[in-house]
Parts: sequence; C-alpha cells; structure tokens
Amino acid sequence: MATATRKKTRRTTKKKASAKAPNPAFAFLMSFMKRRPKAAYADAAAAAKAAGHTIYPIMWGRAQLLLGRTKLKKKGAAKKATARRSTNGRRKAGPKKRLGRPPGSRNAPKAAGEFSIPVADDDIQNMSNLVEALNAGGRAVLRFDGDTWMLAVE
Repeated sequence: MATATRKKTRRTTKKKASAKAPNPAFAFLMSFMKRRPKAAYADAAAAAKAAGHTIYPIMWGRAQLLLGRTKLKKKGAAKKATARRSTNGRRKAGPKKRLGRPPGSRNAPKAAGEFSIPVADDDIQNMSNLVEALNAGGRAVLRFDGDTWMLAVE
C-alpha cells in the first residue's frame, strides 16, 4: 500500500519587534500633563529641566495626541487643503483682464531711460560727447577728485 507523502514546509513565524525601553523624559512629560492638563509647553520644559530631563516640542505634540487632546491629521492634509482653497476644485483659467492701473504702479520706480536731466547751454557739447561715448559701448563712472564730482566714460 502506497502512502501519500506530505511536503514538509517551513512554518514562517512573525517576528515581534523588540520592545523599546520607554524614554524617561517622555514618561515624565506624560505624568506632568496628566497632573496639569492646562499647562503650556514652557512650563513642562522648565519642570523637566528641573527634574533632569530634556523635552522637545515633538514630544509635547505626541503626548497631547496620546492623551486625546488633539487629533492626528493624515500626511499631506495641509498641502491638499491649501490647494483646495486656492483653486476651489476648478482649473485655472487664463489670465483675467484687469481694469485700471496695475497694483503698485503708482509708486513703482521708473525704469532706466525713463528720466531726463536738464542740461545748461554751456554743457551741451560735453553731454553730446558723453552720449556718443556711451552709445559706443563705454561705461559711465562717477568720480570725486577732491573738490568736484566728475562723470567719466571708460
């Protein structure tokens, strides 16, 4: 008589995560928050420092979550909410036509070339030479010679 053979397979066992020793500073913070539910972070930090512990703001928030004082938001929830507020679920349309002056145009500085300087009749030839030198690719430089300021082209 033939007997059926069973295939022997290894049984996989789930490994348990090694239990971490609780952080004494966090345990102190939890007990402090249970005793004084309306305390601020600064009060808790000062009390922890006096007891020889250091706590951080992330620990404060985690303790509040574990005590049920706040709710956990999904990752990226703030980013999605911002996107929802800005578009309201609609596609962005093309640029809208504005009426009137654009914002900030009243006090906007004038671009280069949009100003004029009055020239005395005596200085017309000097200014003409300056303009020609600048148009030829020169660079204007303002220099102080001890008594007066001089405009030169390099």
